[in-house]
Amino acid sequence: MKRFVGLVVALSLVPAGTAAATGGGPDLKIVDNKLFTVVDGPGFTVGVTPWGMYTHINDRRFGIPEAGRDIVREEQTVPPTVRPIICENGTYRLTSTVFKTVERASATALRPLPYPPAFGNGFPDIFTFVGTIDGTVTNQDGETFRLLMSDLAHEELTTKSFTSTNPIHAYIVDSRGRVRDRASLVGRVKVDRTTGAAQHNIIDEGTCHQSATLLGQPGVTVFGAVLRAPVPDDGGAPVAGSAVRGRPAQEREREQRAHARKRGGPDHAAVERVRAVHRRAQRDRDEQGEAE
Repeated sequence: MKRFVGLVVALSLVPAGTAAATGGGPDLKIVDNKLFTVVDGPGFTVGVTPWGMYTHINDRRFGIPEAGRDIVREEQTVPPTVRPIICENGTYRLTSTVFKTVERASATALRPLPYPPAFGNGFPDIFTFVGTIDGTVTNQDGETFRLLMSDLAHEELTTKSFTSTNPIHAYIVDSRGRVRDRASLVGRVKVDRTTGAAQHNIIDEGTCHQSATLLGQPGVTVFGAVLRAPVPDDGGAPVAGSAVRGRPAQEREREQRAHARKRGGPDHAAVERVRAVHRRAQRDRDEQGEAE
């Protein structure tokens, strides 16, 4: 259970900013909305909808292959005793959950400040990480829901800089495919190792807002209970490559579309695959409604 400290994403010590619609780092492109999310990273594509998930790993390209490290695949059964997930529309405890992970390290080194040194005790490697869950949770009223979640990270350490992009997306869905709660957290850290200057922020567009004390630091943003980046949102502008926030919706969308065109955009084939999942699920729901 090295990775799992509960469904954790320790991304911030202060309240997060506003919506994350399109963004990511230079090697991580994110499409995020209420119907589906797609994250396209180095050697992987992960799509999540309220009705299913799509994960593709290209072993040859995954992470930073030139570092010469092996890919490690694991599956962990998550105990129901981990910290519950607290959202606007309910509190959920995991009941039947397997956490599937794919990880490749690129270096073994301490992350620079503002990461606390203790973070390196649990996570000594700089890595690329893909974690997914398709399981069930139960709310405070005993109702059962499906949990579909992706927990991702891509870190790069060079002689001049350290960058880390850490998105987590989740849908908590009832038996008819209706979303009860949704997590959308995109954390990004960028450190200039020459000057020590650091930028770090988190963008939160979901309905699950929760904090805990981790590594001795109170107020850390979590999703339930997999330690991520226990550093505060610095309150400044989003780190370069992060999603635009704090703008009127139409202005944000125009800038995001322009940004996607300039950067080459996400993996459009992956987006279409996820949209196809949504369309099939919608047809199934319509047919079920007609039958009833």
